[in-house]
Amino acid sequence: MGVKKLTSADRPFRTGLLMLSIVLVFMAALAGCGDGKTKEQPKEQPKEQPKIERESRVSETKQGDFVYRLIVEQPAEETGGKPTLSAELEYVGDQDEMTIYHAASPFFFFLKETMHNYDVGYMMDQPLITTVLKPGVPFKKVYNGGGGYSEKDSKAYINFLNELNKNGFPPGQYEATGYADFYTELGGKKQDYKIEGDKVTFTVNP
Repeated sequence: MGVKKLTSADRPFRTGLLMLSIVLVFMAALAGCGDGKTKEQPKEQPKEQPKIERESRVSETKQGDFVYRLIVEQPAEETGGKPTLSAELEYVGDQDEMTIYHAASPFFFFLKETMHNYDVGYMMDQPLITTVLKPGVPFKKVYNGGGGYSEKDSKAYINFLNELNKNGFPPGQYEATGYADFYTELGGKKQDYKIEGDKVTFTVNP
């Protein structure tokens, strides 16, 4: 039995079969892509925690080779946090380090709550302490309350002090002042410092 020779009339028929086969293969491939397979969903990225915005108010005073700062940091109102009051002392001289001599702390804080006219003093022990400061590295202390009262003080004032020392600033309007008190000895020469800062004010809402 011989092989049939294709004529020019048969060629369109053969081309049509070839095209039909290609279309069927392509459709089968598309159907296979969705056959029981589920695309993997992209993993949800963890949400960033909102940053707590804090407003800073700084009183800065320079004396000689030292910079004293009185700082109030007040969180955004919606966070419900309370302000922090702190002091810094920074050595800005050309020595590799500088030793200062002071009481339990070189920092003194004085507070006034102006709505009720409450004055809050500051007391500390008076040992002789040395602290070594490095250039450009601030020495910092956070205010943790203070003051004292006597039997002559009102119950409201005593409650205010107890709340201040236990839980931080009660609601009110405040004025804070302070200073750094210390001395240095360089080359056998004593140099006294008392660097006072300007007043900083802040409000604590109920």
